[in-house]
Amino acid sequence: MKNTMRILILLLLASASLSMTQSQDNKFVVTASGNYFSPVGTLGDRFKATTGGSIGFGQEVNKIWTWIGKFEYFKFTKVNDEKLFITRKITTNNVEKEYTIPIPKLTMDLEVGGVSANAIVKLADYDFIRANMNIGFGIYNWRSDRSAYYDSVYAVGDSSLQIFAGYLDVPAKEQMDWSGGITAGINVDINVYGPAWITLGGSYKIIMGELWPTLKLDLENVSGFQMGEISGGIKVFL
Repeated sequence: MKNTMRILILLLLASASLSMTQSQDNKFVVTASGNYFSPVGTLGDRFKATTGGSIGFGQEVNKIWTWIGKFEYFKFTKVNDEKLFITRKITTNNVEKEYTIPIPKLTMDLEVGGVSANAIVKLADYDFIRANMNIGFGIYNWRSDRSAYYDSVYAVGDSSLQIFAGYLDVPAKEQMDWSGGITAGINVDINVYGPAWITLGGSYKIIMGELWPTLKLDLENVSGFQMGEISGGIKVFL
């Protein structure tokens, strides 16, 4: 699956390069944007939203199509405390209860950087404002780090009494890989002066990576890094 995705992305990148080579009379495009990424699904169970950025360069193919190659980078560093806890069944006074126990010392991050080919399709053009659909295919290098966790854990029982729930002995874990990714969304360009445009958009992104589970910490497997993306930046036609 990963090899197929890489081949498809390479073909799309080659197609974009060929299109721009054959369109020498059309304008070049330079872009830069700041991005807000909100993880969804099982990725959202591990992390809170983060920010990132991208820079791009491309060329108009015709009045409808524009190809832009981008370098993208972002890093999730804030863990989702509301979803990070362990559950343990403890018997006291011959009664078994299930307790939810926070694990506040756990730290994790997910760092992503990559390149993508993006097809921008003009949907509407009113001179000073344009609406576009964008579809991007990229290759991303990502690295995930999870801290070790060595600590005694306690549940809070009746009358706020602490109950010993066990000792966690979990070594640190690091993962690193290359994965394909897809982005699809809508953006609006607003002309501010001559060749300079402000661009605002929203999209859905998925990177075909996988974070392994850690059963002792009740961390489920993450198959596919899914996120909503809100972007704002500048686009200049040269």
